[in-house]
Amino acid sequence: MPTLQKLVISTQMPDQFQKFAKLFGEDFKLLNVPMIKIEFIELNAELFETINLVPGFDWVIFTSMRGVQAFFELLVQARYTRNHIPDLKFACIGSATEEELKKFDHYASYINPGNTSKEFSQHLIQDIIKSNNKVLLPLGEKADTYLTESLQKVCSATRINVYKTIDIEHIDSNILNIIDEDKYGLLVFTSPSAFDNFITLTGYSPETKNLQIATIGRRTSEAVENKSFQVTVEAKNSSMEGLALSIIEYFSN
Repeated sequence: MPTLQKLVISTQMPDQFQKFAKLFGEDFKLLNVPMIKIEFIELNAELFETINLVPGFDWVIFTSMRGVQAFFELLVQARYTRNHIPDLKFACIGSATEEELKKFDHYASYINPGNTSKEFSQHLIQDIIKSNNKVLLPLGEKADTYLTESLQKVCSATRINVYKTIDIEHIDSNILNIIDEDKYGLLVFTSPSAFDNFITLTGYSPETKNLQIATIGRRTSEAVENKSFQVTVEAKNSSMEGLALSIIEYFSN
């Protein structure tokens, strides 16, 4: 049986949690309490105008698997097929995004060796993007502007918001009791939105609750620190695999 210290509570969406949980051994117990859900933005007149221009782009750049899913859903709604975009090239941040792209029978021409928007933009500008390129970035509504603005300095780059993040309105009372009674090892967050909604729903503050928090990377850690909480574990490599490894190492020490 897992020890109390190896009880990990994740706030990921269910499909992400299933993949994440498989990275742990039998001596860990993982529970899921999603804090957000994703809703794809339906094709509207403005998006349709941009989608019609897709064959004229040189690159489509994805920073998440949700961006991949939502973008191809828009293509379906616009009745676009692979034959309409034979020369389009794709760049992905991380292996998970690349794997999602493969599900739509497309392959990445470039996969970022880093894990953040800053690293991604640096490698793209240095190695891939030319000044005469046209680049499309399908992103979430809450995605920061760093990548888009960096690329716009060196080429023609267009951002479209293809999905939005919706806050979950309730927390499983049984899991909340576990957190309230400090009967867990780590509480995992993989996005700023998930952490912000968790705090909104629970009303926790650093003065009233000492949370043991694990994050997938610096951007999520900053959201935690901005509310004056401390991060117990930050993934050394900003990926699901990197986060799992950092958590396993934490419990091994």
